Amino acid sequence: MAETQFKAGCRGNKWVPIGTHRIRDGYLQRKVSDLPKASPSVNWRCVHELVWIEAHGPVPAGHVVVFRPGCRTTHLARITLDTVELVSRSELMARNTIQNLPAPIKAVTRLRAALTRQINKRARTEEGSA
Repeated sequence: MAETQFKAGCRGNKWVPIGTHRIRDGYLQRKVSDLPKASPSVNWRCVHELVWIEAHGPVPAGHVVVFRPGCRTTHLARITLDTVELVSRSELMARNTIQNLPAPIKAVTRLRAALTRQINKRARTEEGSA
């Protein structure tokens, strides 16, 4: 074993105990398990989802727990049952679709997507020729 590798039973300096909170992608998450080889989605859960589960039980298949419109926060005390709701994935898609945006913003969004595709296409072409 190399000198710089951790010995068996040692934890890295980024380890935190169960119950620790962090903010990822604008959502407050809580560490709920300490499985060493598990993905982060197993060890960390969003607090708003945990609030719903505590009150109503597991989230049904095909549904997600989201903040009510205008209630998204990363402050633990403000994440209550009144600020979250259970929606189906199809309803979530309808909420987040481009069709809900005003026409000028739709056009800009489509242009931005086209520009991103062209940039990625050129980047792949340059990687292939290098």
